[in-house]
Amino acid sequence: SDGGAEIQVPERKKDITRDPKAFAARVRHELHALVRALAAHDYEEAVASVHPESPLDGAQISSAMERYYEEYPSLVIDQRARTTDRTMLEKVEPYLYRVRHVLVDPEQDNLWFVEGELDLRDDPAPEGVLLRLERIGS
Repeated sequence: SDGGAEIQVPERKKDITRDPKAFAARVRHELHALVRALAAHDYEEAVASVHPESPLDGAQISSAMERYYEEYPSLVIDQRARTTDRTMLEKVEPYLYRVRHVLVDPEQDNLWFVEGELDLRDDPAPEGVLLRLERIGS
């Protein structure tokens, strides 16, 4: 026998925006996962690396990246792509953020970017991916 039911006290989840440095690092980590998928032309993985309610689907991501690859042979994913100044994270209102991340091309024109939203208004400590991808363009 299990000796009686234990009362489970719900653990209060931590607001992930309280530590701005850790929050920004988590966002950048997600963006790098997305960029790696884009660089590998793996648009299914790209879809899997953003929020399930993202406005862009695999076909839209693919067609945006086709335009990118008409201009550039590859997408840079080394240290140059990982510097913190590539990512702009802007608080629009409490728990709602805009994010834009520069895509680094081999010529270093750096005109292309991914853009989206982080909406934590319903849950300030979400488990899954935060980025709702809205645009890939220049």
